[in-house]
Amino acid sequence: MANNPKKQELNSQLGNVNASDKFQSLLDCAGVMFVEMDTRGIVTLINKKTCEVFGYSESEMLGKNWFENFLPERIREDILPISKKLLSGEIESTEYYENPILTKNKEEKIIYWHNALIKDANGKVVGHLSSGEDITEGKRAEQRLQESEHNLKAANATKDKFFSIIAHDLSSPFNAIIGFSNLLLQNHAEYGVQQRENLIKLISESSKSTLDLLENLLKWARTQTGEIKFNPNLFTLEEIILVTFEQVKEIAYQKNIQLAYDVDKKILVKADEAMLETVLRNLLSNAIKFTPKNGNIEVIATEKDESLTVSVKDNGMGIKKEKLKTLFTSVENESTRGTENEKGHGLGLILCKEFIEKHGGIIFVESEEGAGSTFSFIIPSGLQKAELN
Repeated sequence: MANNPKKQELNSQLGNVNASDKFQSLLDCAGVMFVEMDTRGIVTLINKKTCEVFGYSESEMLGKNWFENFLPERIREDILPISKKLLSGEIESTEYYENPILTKNKEEKIIYWHNALIKDANGKVVGHLSSGEDITEGKRAEQRLQESEHNLKAANATKDKFFSIIAHDLSSPFNAIIGFSNLLLQNHAEYGVQQRENLIKLISESSKSTLDLLENLLKWARTQTGEIKFNPNLFTLEEIILVTFEQVKEIAYQKNIQLAYDVDKKILVKADEAMLETVLRNLLSNAIKFTPKNGNIEVIATEKDESLTVSVKDNGMGIKKEKLKTLFTSVENESTRGTENEKGHGLGLILCKEFIEKHGGIIFVESEEGAGSTFSFIIPSGLQKAELN
């Protein structure tokens, strides 16, 4: 076969390039990173792809200590002892691993490394060669997928909880209302005044309890679909406390529970009034439910470091330690009967948590079984002292 002139010319040109330049050109053509370092961790060779990923020029990387300059500080202490043993030949190199690196603009990237030790003719380790692939975007996509999967599971669990409440907690009180109403309708002429009053009282209590549940369900459902908008405005904290006291005073009266508050009359709060009212009403209703007759409930508010802490404190039955972690979740928590066998559904605290988080705040509980509970929430204050006369 006749020689190809173009091929001969190319071979001639390559013959004029030394082996080192050929090797570097080969590395620069690769689509992966290459990093070589000596036993001290000093970078002795890199390729074009490495410079692109790190954002440095070749001169800015060669001769620099790999561990001190190109790894995030938070992992250096963990990686350095192992790396020293690898570079000294004390332990064998792991063929594959991944770890973060630090770019010139201080961005962390995740690199998947393939590694090999470089040894001389006597088998002594003289360096370390790694090829790496930037898998940062893949890792982020994987994390987003995991978060999406977690959110989907949470949404499905929440949906199941929602339908469970509708199926059980709403149908049961309606059956009770219908049952008591039928008894009263069929036997009102035979019943005495006290019997009729008792049935009317039961119907009234069941109706109010069911209405509270229905309102919470509707509000919670609207939060899930994004229909409830956060609409903060300025109002006195005392004002919202008095409104909620008015809403729960009847059920507190039935158990002879004293409601009190310790709040500076001049405190202004910038918050969504409807949401905050819902939170306080639910916390007060909960406190009344788990406080025995003749008990006490107090609302306390304190300002500190541009935040407002509001606490609802009772001297009721308290909460078992194993239940504290699940009180604000939609899946794990099971309702506990109140001191007068009041039925709950657990949705109120879930709603409180969502509304407080919309304010950029947190909600938590401190409780000891038999020694009462204190439910507190902290929100950014936006508070001022009102100039009230």
